[in-house]
Amino acid sequence: MRKRVTITIRGDVLSEVDKSINGLTIRSRSQAIEYMLSKNLEQYKVDSALILAGGKDIIENVHKCMVDVKGKPVLEHVISMLKGFGINNIVIYVDHRGEKVIEHFGDGNKYGVSIKYLIGDKPRGRALPLKLARPYFNKTFLVYYGDTLSKLDINDMARLHKDNRALATLALTTVSDPKRYGVVKLRGNRIIDFVEKPKESGSHLVSCGIFLAEPELLKYVSKKMYSPETDLFPKLSKRNLLLGYPYEGLWLNINDKQTLGQARNLWS
Repeated sequence: MRKRVTITIRGDVLSEVDKSINGLTIRSRSQAIEYMLSKNLEQYKVDSALILAGGKDIIENVHKCMVDVKGKPVLEHVISMLKGFGINNIVIYVDHRGEKVIEHFGDGNKYGVSIKYLIGDKPRGRALPLKLARPYFNKTFLVYYGDTLSKLDINDMARLHKDNRALATLALTTVSDPKRYGVVKLRGNRIIDFVEKPKESGSHLVSCGIFLAEPELLKYVSKKMYSPETDLFPKLSKRNLLLGYPYEGLWLNINDKQTLGQARNLWS
């Protein structure tokens, strides 16, 4: 459905708009403007994601990504959020109790997305899924930790990522106790240092467990790596290959009963 709007455009810009009117596929200024806007937005579109839903952490006798928040598993909230941004091609990595995830979500058709699975025999950290994911991604994709709820604007982060031609762009937030997370130091939008769970830190800026990546990032992942935070990001930050996207909205990392309670109170 189209809507009528009134806008003011500089004369030179309008002249460029008029040049795109060819009388065939584009017959009017309205069509020309719509076409140009669509093309501009398309270059920022991300339609694929890797969700990391492995690990052995259990809350209320279920895997933490499957624990109930407002009548749905955490992972279902995540998939719904991604679908809202047009991310319809999803790969989910599972290992411990992964059969419960596969049984619940199936091929994703019920949720309006396509889901494929990477299956690990046992928890081996978060670097292994990136290594296994190489055949599945040939363009910009999102990595999202399955125990995390957020209201992050993926499209806005994608603009920063693609405008700067970054190898990876990490969503960042501030926490009161940064010692539990990967702490980041920024210079402009560049991440110049990344330290996982430091004993002391002058920064309260941490990784959200959400990042955009180019397929080339996966070439940096080796068999010896355990997690991006401990083994990959610190090395890439030293080479100025990482961007940071500060985020101030709702972010909930559900890893124990306390954070689960917060999620149930705050999530909507």
